[in-house]
This record gives sequence, C-alpha cells and structure tokens, in this order.
Amino acid sequence: MCIRDRINEIQRILIEANLSEAVTLPSVVVVGAQSTGKSSVLESLIGKDILPRGSGIVTRCPIVLQLFNDQNEWAEFGHSIGNRITDFSSIRAEIERETERLAGGNKKITDKPIVLKIHSPNVVDLSLIDLPGIIKIPTGEQPPDIEAQIRALILKFIRQENAIILALTAANTDLANSDALKLAREVDPEGIRTIGVITKLDLMDEGTHALEVLQGSIYPLKLGYVGVVCRSAKDIASNKSMQEAVDSERAFFDSHRVYRKYSDRLGVQYLQRLMNLTLIKHVKRNIPSIRASLMELMQSKEIELSQYGDAPVDLGSDQTAKGLYVLALINKFCAALNEMITGRYVRGGYGELTGGARIAYILNDIFKKTIVALDPFDILTDEAIRTAIRNASGISHALFLPEGAFENLIRQQIVRLLEPSLEASHLVFEELRRMVLTVKVPDLARYDVLSQRIAQVVDVVLQRCLIPTDQMIKSLIEIELGFVNTDHPDFVGATASLLAMTAEDEANASDRESVARARPIRQADGFKTDQEETKDKNTAAQLKKTKTAQPELLKEEDQKGNSIWSYIWGSSKKADELEVKLNSRVQKDKKLEQELENNELSMSRLHLFSTETYPKQFDLAFIQRNAEARVATRLQAPPKMIKVEGNPRQRERLEMELVKKLLVSYFDVVKKNINDSVPKTIITMLVNNARTMCERELVLSLYKGDALDELLSENAYIVKARETTRKQLVSLHKSLSILAEFESKY
Repeated sequence: MCIRDRINEIQRILIEANLSEAVTLPSVVVVGAQSTGKSSVLESLIGKDILPRGSGIVTRCPIVLQLFNDQNEWAEFGHSIGNRITDFSSIRAEIERETERLAGGNKKITDKPIVLKIHSPNVVDLSLIDLPGIIKIPTGEQPPDIEAQIRALILKFIRQENAIILALTAANTDLANSDALKLAREVDPEGIRTIGVITKLDLMDEGTHALEVLQGSIYPLKLGYVGVVCRSAKDIASNKSMQEAVDSERAFFDSHRVYRKYSDRLGVQYLQRLMNLTLIKHVKRNIPSIRASLMELMQSKEIELSQYGDAPVDLGSDQTAKGLYVLALINKFCAALNEMITGRYVRGGYGELTGGARIAYILNDIFKKTIVALDPFDILTDEAIRTAIRNASGISHALFLPEGAFENLIRQQIVRLLEPSLEASHLVFEELRRMVLTVKVPDLARYDVLSQRIAQVVDVVLQRCLIPTDQMIKSLIEIELGFVNTDHPDFVGATASLLAMTAEDEANASDRESVARARPIRQADGFKTDQEETKDKNTAAQLKKTKTAQPELLKEEDQKGNSIWSYIWGSSKKADELEVKLNSRVQKDKKLEQELENNELSMSRLHLFSTETYPKQFDLAFIQRNAEARVATRLQAPPKMIKVEGNPRQRERLEMELVKKLLVSYFDVVKKNINDSVPKTIITMLVNNARTMCERELVLSLYKGDALDELLSENAYIVKARETTRKQLVSLHKSLSILAEFESKY
C-alpha cells in the first residue's frame, strides 16, 4: 500500500467516524467558476462520465473523490459501505439523490461531503474535493446570498494548510478576472500550494494563445500552470468517449504552432501526474502535523468518554445492590455540593467566582455596602424633622427636646433595613439553587430521573430553610425597633452633642463679635492698633482651642455615662449647667425679638393697647361700641392639613441640628448591628441548615424499593454518545497505526 492509499484509508476512517473536519488531511481542492469546465476536467481525470450536469448550481455539496489505481474497476459511496458499484452510469443519479438529502431543495448548499471511492486502472492515486462553482448573480430558486455562501464554503476548504488548490480559469477570459485565482490568493498569497489550470485553450480566437499565462509571466505560481482541452458541450451531446477526448487533446497540442514545443507539460494526463507527485510530497512533509492532530484529537475523545462514565454494571433484579448504588450517588452529590460551598470544588474555571465565593460576594460586597451607603437624610427633610419635634411636644412646647421625636424618626430609618436584608437572603437562596444545577457528578449525569428527583428534593429543602431565615431577619429588625438603646457605648449622647454645638456656637459668636468691634476702625483709617491686633490673635487662639477641645469633651461626656435624656431631665451636674446656658440663650432671643417688635410698631398700633380703648373692666356698652371691631377680628377655622411654615427660629434650628446628630449616630449603630447579624443568620439558618438536611432528606425521599428501577434508567443520549465516542477512539487508533506503519517503512 503506497502513501496515497494510506492517506485515503485514514480519510475514509475519519469520515466514517464523523471526524473528517477535526483532522485535515492533504487533498486537492478544485475551485472554479461555473463556466470554466470544472466538471469536464474532473471527469477527464477520473476517466468516467459520472458527475451531475445541468443549468445553475449542480454541485451543491463537497464531493470527495478518492482515486485508486487498481486493475479492477468499481466504485463505492461512503454512505453505503460494502455496496460496490460496477455500473458507473448509476453513480450520477446516486450523487443527485444524496445531494438532495444533504442539502435539501431550493438549490441550497451544504458543507456535508459526499465520499466516492473509485478504483480503476485509468486513474492515478489522488484525493480530489469538488466544490460548487462560483457564481455572481442568483437565479431561479437560488437564495439571494448564494454567492456569499459558496465563497464561505470554498474558503473553509482552501484555508487549510494541507490543501492543494487547483484553480481553474478559462483561456478565453482575462486572467485578472479569475475568481478562482482571486480566492486562492487570499489564503495562499505566495502561490506555494496553488496549481493553475487553464481550460478551453481550443476556444481562443484564431491567432491568439495563452503561452504567457502558462509560463507564469502574468501571475506566477510556484507549482506552475497546466493547459487542458476537455470535451465541449457538443462532444458530450454526441457521446464522445473519454479516450477519444484524450486523443483529441493530444493531437491539438502536438499540432499547435505555439503549444507543440511544450506539449509534454500540457494536457490532462500531465495534470494527473503533477497533482499526484505534488500531493505525495505534500503528504510526506505534513506527516508530523497529521500525527500530532490525531494524537490531540484522541486525547480529547478519551476525556469526553471519561465524562460519560463507564457503562453501568448490570445489577439485574438485586434491589439491595440498586439501593446501595443510589445511596452512593446521593453521597457523591452531597459531597460535591458541600465542596462547592466551602471552596474545595476545583473542577470549575478560574475566570470567575464560583460556589461559596459567590455567596460571600453577595453578603460582603453587595449587602454590606448597600447598608453602609444608606443615609437617613435621603428621604428625611428638615421640614419632617421640625414637624416630628412639634408633634412630640403636644399642646405645650417642651422645655427641652422631646424624646418621642427622636424615637419616631429613628424607627422610620430602621424599617428601611428590612427590605435589603430580605433581598440578601433571597439572593443567597437563588445562588444555592444555581449550585445544585451547576455541580457535576459524572456517575450521576447519566441518570436523568435520579438527577431531576435530587434537584427537586434539594429545592424543597432550600425553601424550608428560607422561611425561618426570613422570619429571623424580620425579628432582628423588630428587636431594633422594639427598644432604642440610647446607652449603647457607640452612641454619641445628647449631652455630648449639645456641648459640641454650644462650643461651636460660642466660638462663632466670639469671632463675629471681634469682627464687629474692628469694623469702625477699619472704616476710619484702614488700620488696627497694637492692642486690637493682640486681642484678635487671642480670640483666634481661643476659637482654635475651643474647636480642638470638642472631641475631648464628647469623649469625656460619653465616658461619664450621660445618656440622651439624662441631660434633658437634669440628672447630673453637667446637665444643670447646660440647662442654665440654654435658658440664658432663650431669654436673649426673646429680648431681641421684643426689641425688634417695639421698633416696628406704629403709634396707631400702640394706641390700640391704651387704657382708653381697652379699659381694665369691660362692660356691655364697651362691647357694643366695639361690635364692628369684633366682627373684623373673628378667627378662621384651621385647615384640614396643617404643615409647619416659615423659617425656623433659633431654638428650632438648635433642636433640629441636635436631632440630626442623634439620628446619624444611632443609625450607624443599628447598621453595624444589622451588617453583623444578618449575614450570620443567612449562613447559619439557610446555608448550613440546608447542607445538614440535604443528605437526610434525599435518603428519606429517594431510597424506596419500588422506585429504584425508574431512578437508575440511564439517559438515552448518554448511551449513544458513549458508544459513538468509543467508535471514534477505535478509528483514531487505527489511523495512527496506519501512519506509524508507513513511517517505519519509509
């Protein structure tokens, strides 16, 4: 068996095993337009009139022609191995039927090949691939993008480095317009694996010739050009035999005034020898790469077969053995799921987070960052705070900040933590369900029914764990709502907040007073005296000292254990001192308001308050004399909805700022608690409980004698895929043996 026979045998084996596209073997790919006489050239090489003919696209799928030089003459199709054909006139009809089966109707094309093996004494050992002819404009039932489809199909075959391109161009057309050479140049720009074939040399105008083209003067190719003369349409219609066509071609070249000098390198017979020698050289040069491709494919198929697992052991009617086997599969699944959650499942890729790492990302990167980013003043306005303070004061304005205002406002913020906390538990729940579908157990994959039942049972377990998890999360929020712990060590109390605010206000007031006293001097001469400069410096130093002392003051007050309302109800000496300061500021505010009011009153308004208009003792005559005044001063009914209006007074501003500081401080404490307790709850009550319950629930639900046969029914696809992969491995081993045998001899 020669090298060409061995390559053809390997190609046949790979095609039978459906691996022809995975391993590319050296072959000659025939490319040309419909009008170049492609079918006539191929039939001349074969020596038989077997290819379909007609108008439009006739070749609609690749036809692999494996030619063997043999004393006996017969043919065999790859889709009907063992059915030898001796009547070559029937081959054309079989090609047409198989084309219709592979490509369908409407003149569609396909990349699925038809393999035809031909043994004849009139051929040389060759492997040819005939492709659809190149067209420009779709006609009839052809798809509108047929040109692009054919182009893509041709490029798929000629792009392979093992392919030798046989580019056909008609002699009566300009070489610059050759579609075949244009496609060949895209994949073989140096022309090292392209053979140019010039057809229809006998149809050129009288007195012209294609010698420059054949010599490669116009577009050079390393493998050169070969001119041929094949049967014309008239010859085919008159049933001119192949031998007669070969004789006519030889007579044409021997008698032509230009071509006769080169007749030994022209014609179909020379083209056969050239392709055979070129292909043999190409095969020898590519044997190492062919062997490497076969080895790589064999390794991938062995891995694929291992994933399908060995064929299950026939347990017969032994229910005990079947039960133990089901228990073993359940144990493997639970172990793989636990490994995925704990991070020991190493079968996944390294390009993304998997398993428990995704749960950690949900809790640490999504949930915690969302909670930390919550700001109480995203939805809480100054008007809402001011309204809450007034509502908590009731019918009389409280002497100090009412406790109810702060508690109502902070509870509104705590409620906002419930929704993201529940969302976190549901995200982890969905992630666990995803793991159940993602975890791979090779022995379990073949049993569809068992895999589906396991997924269903685990899903029920997860739902049972989710309900108490959500309830516990709600309880955590209710605990925070139920008691506002103002004695928490991380909470900045009202005393410390008031001291900080008072120190800041005194510093600002001192600064404004210094500026006010300095203003007349600057207006007079633009300069300050040395005494004033010294005083300003002392004021600035005192301001800096006051601001610097604020954090220490806050720390001192918190360490003394002063809670929010200890200051308000005067339970400490420091609270009494602050009460005196606050009352002093309130009295100053009232005095200032009274002075402003007195300045704005007119004399007529002052007259209304005189004793003549409003005597100390009112009588009926006085009321009658002022009847009109009583009508004019009647009160209006209050609106259905009353809102705070106008700018807040100094006292209200002080109370609002104090509430803001308290809200921020306590909300930070609650967020810290939730960020710690909610993830612990989810991991403990959802993840860990599910891991613990899974195996027990699976055994209770699936270990039943009457259901074992159904659970262990193997997937039909797995059975078929395992058998196909085994056959492919056998074919690859056989191909490697053929290649090794040739290498040992040559």
